[in-house]
Amino acid sequence: MPPKRTQRATVETTSAASTQANSATSRTPAIPWDSDGDGVDTSISVLLDWLTTGTNFKRYRGNTSGTTKVTMIQEVLDEMAAVGITHRNVKGGQPKIAELQGSYGKACDILRKTGSGVTDEDIRNGTSNLRKLILKACKYFDDLDPILSD
Repeated sequence: MPPKRTQRATVETTSAASTQANSATSRTPAIPWDSDGDGVDTSISVLLDWLTTGTNFKRYRGNTSGTTKVTMIQEVLDEMAAVGITHRNVKGGQPKIAELQGSYGKACDILRKTGSGVTDEDIRNGTSNLRKLILKACKYFDDLDPILSD
């Protein structure tokens, strides 16, 4: 049986918890990828432009030339810096590409379902057609489809 808790242990625990809470709230808030630029160029627009240019996505996905994904993300960050977006880093680039791939996969799942269509629940949630349902699953479907469909 564990020892009985004393008043002092409770005070120390409370103090530690408040210190953790303060450090968690002092973090810099996340900046959305679609609203961080000058109104024309945003992080997501630069990333999508890079992914859809030439063979960049194929290089990223199945690179055999020895170039690492980190190096390729740095290429994207360099393009972002050229348009004044300097707050992104390599650690944020790979998860964002994975997120885009995942949302595209969800949209494709909707398209592949037999008898795919808009359900009553979708209509109740404000989606009235299949296109809206796909764009709800993957906001950038039209940009990603040419490079991810193969």
